[in-house]
Amino acid sequence: MKAKTEILTENGFKETDIGLIPSDWGIKKISDIAEIKYGKQRPREKGLIPVIGSSGTYAFCKKELVNFPTLIIGRKGNAGSVQLLLLPCWPADTTFYMNWKSKNVDDKFLYYYMSLKPLSGEHAKTTMPSLQRQDLEEYQFPSLSFNEQQKIASVLSKIQQAIEQQDKIIQTTKELKKSLMNKLFAEGLHGEGQKETEIGLIPKSWSITLAEKFCERVTDGTHESPKPAESGYYLVTSKNLKDGKIIFDGCYLISEENYKSVNERSKVDLYDVVFGMIGTIGSPVIIRREPDFAIKNVGLFKTDKNKELGLWLFYYLSSDSVERLVDKQKAGATQKYIPLWFLRQLPVPIPSEKERNEITKILEDISLKLDAEENRLIILKNLFKTMLNQLMTGRVRVKNLDIEVN
Repeated sequence: MKAKTEILTENGFKETDIGLIPSDWGIKKISDIAEIKYGKQRPREKGLIPVIGSSGTYAFCKKELVNFPTLIIGRKGNAGSVQLLLLPCWPADTTFYMNWKSKNVDDKFLYYYMSLKPLSGEHAKTTMPSLQRQDLEEYQFPSLSFNEQQKIASVLSKIQQAIEQQDKIIQTTKELKKSLMNKLFAEGLHGEGQKETEIGLIPKSWSITLAEKFCERVTDGTHESPKPAESGYYLVTSKNLKDGKIIFDGCYLISEENYKSVNERSKVDLYDVVFGMIGTIGSPVIIRREPDFAIKNVGLFKTDKNKELGLWLFYYLSSDSVERLVDKQKAGATQKYIPLWFLRQLPVPIPSEKERNEITKILEDISLKLDAEENRLIILKNLFKTMLNQLMTGRVRVKNLDIEVN
């Protein structure tokens, strides 16, 4: 590859083959610092050594092919994917791995840079998901002092560790919420005796009613497929329901005329609950603000804009009791689908109004904590993405960096 003439800019940067970099940085190729090796088919003997494919660990064997920190790059399948391995491993035959020739490149620094600018697109010489060794050998990256490389990698590692810790906090909170929800729906708040019902054990003082009696109405969205429009209103389907939220990415827009037509059958209002009926079954969502979307093949529990009833129904529909009923209904079906009559006939537990509101308050509090933790994770991920770009291009230098990750 013929290198560009380095053009100095007025702000201390220069134009190079890999874009603008600080004038005191250089450029190296992978072939300058490492020998590229082909991964091999794993031995048949099973053991404790991880076998690493282009998408991660998928087996174990007794032998090791490399026993020191190395980068593994996807050669087939997930071509260009990069993994940093710090323990002995066996790179599979769908990968390349690196034998270091130079001690002047920090492995974590190179891993982060290749994660930012993966080997793909112009580097690949085929439309198939595969990578040639020459492509990898010719890959260029910034050359800077080893000390600065280490500091950059350290900053990014700290943010990544915070992200991993935040993931654990979120998972623990989700498990606590699920466990608490199931306990409250089975035992209530007052430690009273229990009775067996079609949804399992519930407190003796509670009763059971049907969803169609508990709600103002139980219906579903349109079964038609309105034409997409350039502007208008989102059409939400079951696949857009996830983790108690509506994910509008992937929805398409429909015209105002079609929006009004769909809403004649199934207008969604504040504090209604929607429920996946086809493909994604369940994943209930309570509508917490005035909606401006229509629904297709989605169950709709209408609560007459009653927040307390909507919250109770939302948390109950998220419980293991309903999940078991749904699994029983769809057992043996060739298509993931539940009918409208099933939603209307769903049994709903009824405690006293006071106990119902106390339970939903407890579950709302833990949901708010979970939302706060998930928002913090988003902030950390955005911070990592920003710092990865800024540090690897020299727009932020570690000697000038003041960052704290709690």
